[in-house]
This record gives sequence, structure tokens and C-alpha cells, in this order.
Amino acid sequence: MKLFKTNIILLIFVLFCQVFNFHAQIEHETTYLMNIAKNPNKHDTLRINAYLEWDELIYMGDPDLDMEINQNIVALAEENLKKTKLTKAEIDYYQNALVYAYNIIGINEDDKGNYVQALDSYYQALLYAGMVDDRQRIGAISNNIGLIHEFQDNHKLALEFYETAKSIAVQFSDNESLISAQNNIGNVQIELKEFDKALQSYRISLDLADQIDDDYRKASSLENIGVAYEQKDMFDSALYYYYKSEEICKRIDDWNIYVNVLHNIGMIYIQEEKSDYLMGVKYCKQGYDLAKKYDAKFEITLCANCLFEAYKKGGDYELALFYIEEGSKVEEEMNNDEVTRLIAQKESEYIYEKKAIADSILKMEEKKVTDAIIAAEKAETENHKLVSEKRRSQNLYLGICLVLVALFGVFIYYRLRITRQQKKIIEIQKKQADQKNKIIAIQNKEINDSINYAEMIQYAVLPELKIDDICDEAFVLFLPKDRVSGDFYWLENNKSYSYFSVADCTGHGIPGAFISMIGTIILNEIFNSKSVKFPNEMLDELNHLMKITLTNRNGVTIKDGMDIAFTMLDKTDNVLYYSGANNPLWIVSKLDEIYVNDSSSLPNLSENGRNLFEVKAVKQPIGMYSGKTVPFVLNKIQLNKGDQFYIFSDGYADQFGGPKGKKYMYKPFKKTLLSVNP
Repeated sequence: MKLFKTNIILLIFVLFCQVFNFHAQIEHETTYLMNIAKNPNKHDTLRINAYLEWDELIYMGDPDLDMEINQNIVALAEENLKKTKLTKAEIDYYQNALVYAYNIIGINEDDKGNYVQALDSYYQALLYAGMVDDRQRIGAISNNIGLIHEFQDNHKLALEFYETAKSIAVQFSDNESLISAQNNIGNVQIELKEFDKALQSYRISLDLADQIDDDYRKASSLENIGVAYEQKDMFDSALYYYYKSEEICKRIDDWNIYVNVLHNIGMIYIQEEKSDYLMGVKYCKQGYDLAKKYDAKFEITLCANCLFEAYKKGGDYELALFYIEEGSKVEEEMNNDEVTRLIAQKESEYIYEKKAIADSILKMEEKKVTDAIIAAEKAETENHKLVSEKRRSQNLYLGICLVLVALFGVFIYYRLRITRQQKKIIEIQKKQADQKNKIIAIQNKEINDSINYAEMIQYAVLPELKIDDICDEAFVLFLPKDRVSGDFYWLENNKSYSYFSVADCTGHGIPGAFISMIGTIILNEIFNSKSVKFPNEMLDELNHLMKITLTNRNGVTIKDGMDIAFTMLDKTDNVLYYSGANNPLWIVSKLDEIYVNDSSSLPNLSENGRNLFEVKAVKQPIGMYSGKTVPFVLNKIQLNKGDQFYIFSDGYADQFGGPKGKKYMYKPFKKTLLSVNP
């Protein structure tokens, strides 16, 4: 035991040394870059490079130093651009530096709620990005500008900038920028009360963030999905996504998203449905303190208003009054009329300055054209002097060329004879090929006509009854891979019971469709003309009739059949009866156990407070079977409020896709069903 304690102490000491060495290395690198950046004897490009690398080390961790570094980059770059003797490469370098620096300055001003200053910096960055034709950064900056217009409730203008950012991101396959644009478009859709559209936008951004494994963007997308669910009054779902976002924020130490998540969680606990004002105070106070630390004005107002509501519910009116006054004071600083006027002025200045730059470029192009005309006239004069000298040489070459042309003519004559013969052969072969193609086209048309008719017949035998007519919140997903399908579904309904069945027939395309139509017809016959109604009895009778149907007059049985899951729902007692041939039944429930035939059954998979239970099928198909045929088993399951049940073929789990083109498989299928049942 003593040796074990010593090892633990040694391990902690090693980890401490590694962390200390890492921070020492960062501190050493920062000092080295700072000495270069602040040395006036160094070339300005070296100083700007040092500032840029220094900024990468401290970005987001120290906003004040971040602002100072980028202001120094702006000063150095703009001072150099005033010089007249610069190469194009030097001009491009300094303009690129200004794009970066002005954008970072804009972000810092934006975080502090200084929207006029932020917009001024963003437009400067946008102008320089246009000069260097950096469309990717134009997209990123457009996102940032759209955010400010969104805060000012100018949704139309915000959407224009977001759509610009989105189209550029798609053009360059820039997933990071596309995620930001999708999130921002979703935010505007929230403001316009288009909650389902917003959810779709946020889920696209979350999928992209998962693809590139970007924790920052995952946290942002998860928070936004929570907002959409909160707006739909689905508070448990909202909290689920907020807590997932909070977990990532703690890991990556991102204060900006973290503040918003804390505020959102706090606001949910203040709602009447939750009514836990102490939890509301806890989360909103954490968010308020964090926003005050970074002087984030917009977030300060959000959390102050949250604390006002929380303390008011708790009856502490003195603290409620304090926070509403704090929030109003900061909000007034951000959103007074003068700020709105200056933002509109910055928009106009940007448009005017952009036009001035375009006019300047046009004049430069016109000058290039004029210079080119003068150069062409000068070249024409010099060419005239050379003409007389060339003529003497040309006469000599002319005689030689005539002889060569005559020889070449003889060669061409013989080649033409051979070509004509080859052309005749090709024309004969082409006629033969055209005839074959016509025959193939006729055959293809006949085949397509047959398939079209088979498709029409198959859809005609599918149930006329819609699943929505049987029960609420039910669906059928029927997406055949080919025009006709070997899978089919069967529905029936009466006063006491509802029947649901999904079958997967052997074979694909037309052969599989034939078996599926036979199965549908036999099920209709059993249900309408026989006394059997329970699922196991239906399957036993189906198995018997399928074997008879698929046996020809000579006693030879076709080795085809189907796998099937068959359920019957007792509407009065909410009891589900199930029997299956190879295809199981899945039930998703909040309960930790369910009862099948009065025996306790444990979950097959659990996630996020939801459990998936599997009721197994009999391992034999409908139709010919090489093993011993046994009667099908009836399973009785008592359903509870909120339970969902699923029956299916293997089509969903067997589909190919994903980045590696692999099968989807059953475990991800189960996780998908758990994820769509919040």
C-alpha cells in the first residue's frame, strides 16, 4: 500500500512538471515574439508577423491585449501602404494583415456591445478583403456584420449578409464558416417565429460540427437547438441540449457561449412549468458575473433581466430592482437612437467607399487600355521597317515551299483514297449499330412499361387505409430502392383492435414485388374470411397458405417467402400483441423495465433517460424452411403512457452511406430511435 501511495505522488509530480514546462514554453515564446514586435529596428513585415503569432497565443484569453496587438498591426500596415514604392506582393501583404486585424478588433468591440465601433472595423476589414479578393474572409466578416444588424432587429439586412456568407462557404467547402452561417440564419428564423425551420438550420450546423470535430461549434449549435425547443415550449428537450452545450463550454473554457447557456438554463427554471427560482438565480448569477468579467454588455443585460425575474418570483424586491436598473442602464448605452443612427451611417459609408474603390479600379483599367494602344502603335512602326528585309528571305523560301507542297499533295491524294474506303466500312458498321440500338430501345421501352405497370399494381394492393386514421403520432416510412419493392406493409382496423404489419420478402425488384403482392392478398383473405385474428394465428395461417400458393402442379415448391412482424393493439386496455417471423418488435419507453407475457424484461439499450426493449421473433420465415417448423409465439405487452413501438424490415439498417460507404447497422438505428424520442 505504501508503494502505491508513492507511485500516485510521483505521477502527480510528473504531471505538474509537464504542465509547468508547457506554460514555461508558452511564456518563453510570448516573450520572444513581443521583443520582435516592439523592436522598431526590425523590418515592419517581421514585426507584423510577430504580432500575428503573438495574437494566436493569447486570442480570447486576454481581450484587452488582443485589442492592443491588432491596433498595432493596423498602425504598421496603414503606415506602410502610404508609401509609393511598394511591390504588388507588399501591398497584398499589408492589405491581408489589415483584413485580419480589423476583423479581430470588430469582434472585440462587438463582444463589449460597442456596435458602432465594431461595425466600423468590420466594414474596413470587408473593404480590404475585397481588394485582395479573399472571398472566404468576405464570408466570415459578412457573418459578423449580420450579427450586429440582427441585434438591431434589422432581420432583412442580417439575412442578406448571412446568405452571402453561406453561399461563399458552400463555394469553398468551408464547413467552419458554413456552420456559423447556418446558426445565424437559424437565429433570424427564431426571431421570425419559424421554429421548425430554425431547428432544421441548427441540426445541419451540428452535423457539420460533428464531421469536423469542432467542440466550439458543437457547443454553439447545441445551445441554439435548445433555444428552438424552448420557443416551442418543450422545456425538457431544451434543458437537455443546454446541459450538453454547458458540458462542452466547461471543457473548452469558452466564456462567450457559456454565458448565454447559463442565462438560458436560468430562464427555464423561472418558467411556471419549472418554478424553481433558486436554480434560476444560481445559473443567471454565474452568467452575470462572467459577463461582467469580460465587459460583455449584451450578455450583462440578458443575465440582469433574468435575475430581476428570479428575485421577483422569490419575493426579494430590493435585489430585483437593483438588477433591472443595472440591465436598463447597460441596454440604454447599447441601443440609444444615436447608436442606431451611427450604424446606419456606417452602412452608407461602406457602400460609398466600396463604390469609390470600384471607380478607382475602373480608371486604372482604362489607363492600362490606353497604354496598350500606344505600345501597339509603336510596335507597328518598328514592324514596318523589318518588312522590307524579310521579303528577300521570303522569296528564297517560297521556291522551296512550292516543291514541298507538290510532294505533300501526292501524299494527301493517296491518303484520301484509303480514307474513303475506311469511311464506307464505318458507315456500314454505323447502320448495323443503329439497327441494334433501335431494337434495344424498343426492348427497354417494353421492360419499362412492364415495370411501370408492376409498380401500379403493387401500389394498388397496398392498404387504402392511412395509418393516421388508425392512431395519432404514427407513421409509415416506405421508400423502395427500386421502382417496385420486395417489402410491404399491411394495416387493418376495427372497433376494438388496430393491426400493423411489416414484411420483407425474399428477392428484390419484380420477383420480390410478386411475393409481396401474394403476401398482401393472402393477409387480406385471412382477415376477411377466417375467424383467426391474433398475430400468431395470422402468421400460422399465412405460413400454411404461402406454402400452398408457391407449390406448382408438379409438387415442386418455390423456395421463396418472407420475414414479418405482426402486431395487434387493443384500444381499450392499451395492450399490444405481437408475433414475428425473424423480424423483432422494438419498444422505446421511459420506464426501466416492461412486462412481456407477465415477465419482466430489461432494456436492450439506454440513452438520455430513454430505454429500448426488444421482443424477439421466432427464428423461422414464412414459406419454405429447411428446419423444423414450429407454431409462432404470441407476446402480450402492456403499454404505458409515452411508450412508442416500432416494426420494420432490414432495409433501414442495411442501407449503405456515411464517409466510408459502410452499412448503417442496427445499433446506430436503435440510437436514432432513442434520439428522436426526447
